[in-house]
Amino acid sequence: MIFPHNNSRERGGVLLRIVMIIVTFLILSTSIVVYLQSNLKDQEKNQRKALQIAEYGLQEALEQVNESPSWRTGFSKTSCDDGWYAVICRQRHTSDSLYVILESEGHFGSIARKKTCLLGHALSGTDSLWVKISLY
Repeated sequence: MIFPHNNSRERGGVLLRIVMIIVTFLILSTSIVVYLQSNLKDQEKNQRKALQIAEYGLQEALEQVNESPSWRTGFSKTSCDDGWYAVICRQRHTSDSLYVILESEGHFGSIARKKTCLLGHALSGTDSLWVKISLY
């Protein structure tokens, strides 16, 4: 005895599998997009935080230079607001001018950002002081 072949049942099974594959793909792709957006927001927040820490380190260095104009030691790794900063201080001479470059690097998580200030030496009467030329 030969049984009739039911193609409609087979087609229904294949169609159900295709629908399941599409639904699974949509769920996975949506999950990936949500994860990436969340990760991007965290990275942006960490970037801002690292820059704030670098700016704080630079401000501390500027205050140190104002208090002691001959200060050139910088700061080694210094904790700040769940991150850290380090400041390098370099002196530069040209034929007629003296400059100090303060470079602060702030770290938060795996992110590092830099902030740099160029100071020029100026004479004011009998006093000598440092004047901010540029900040970048």
